[in-house]
Amino acid sequence: MRRNIAEKAERAGHRFFQRTFEDLVLPIMIWLLVLVGLTTLKVIGKWNLSGYLAIVFFLIIPSVLEKSNEILGLNINPKREIKFFLLTSAIFSIAFVLLLLSVKNPIDIEFFGIKIAKVFPQIPEVKDFKWLIIFFLGVAVPEELFFRGFVQGRLNRFFGRKFELFGVKFGYGLILQSALFMLVHLPQSFAPIRFLVFFPALLFGILREKYNSIFPSVILHAVGNFFVMFVAG
Repeated sequence: MRRNIAEKAERAGHRFFQRTFEDLVLPIMIWLLVLVGLTTLKVIGKWNLSGYLAIVFFLIIPSVLEKSNEILGLNINPKREIKFFLLTSAIFSIAFVLLLLSVKNPIDIEFFGIKIAKVFPQIPEVKDFKWLIIFFLGVAVPEELFFRGFVQGRLNRFFGRKFELFGVKFGYGLILQSALFMLVHLPQSFAPIRFLVFFPALLFGILREKYNSIFPSVILHAVGNFFVMFVAG
């Protein structure tokens, strides 16, 4: 009797430690390796190699370690994604036109008295539209697969989704992945605006929770980056 209880307790303890490692420790370890790698590339002046690092750690490693489409958020609905892309593009296009018509000189954007960006919208050249593809395939897809897919998915499995707001269930994983996403952007430049990256990460994470998919957040991430490229410096 006592032996059976001890064996059950041992198995339960083993499962707990295995789950803790796989769903909490491992994602943070991979993130830490990325942070150290990006910081090193910045220090040695090899930032141009950061894209290769992102492909390995944000695309390849999560795809190898996690086979569950549910965890990675790979639930795709083509009709939904097309509608979301058109809506997002329309909103950002209207915002760009309004800024283009109203802003004639560069405007400094401040946050608590700290200059964080300069707004000066410019009409993009045709060749610049290649950046939409780069932002989609080279930035949005890898970052969303890792942070909103692998990290948030595994943290959700570990912590659960105990909260609900406006019909969207979420857990501590939403907040933690947003903080990790913000911190990993600091090596590129330790500028005040980098700390605000937490908030779009939060929005991307909410989209993942709402649709159980990373594709809406991929679209918003890519189109949003494209918009920022032409309005902020």
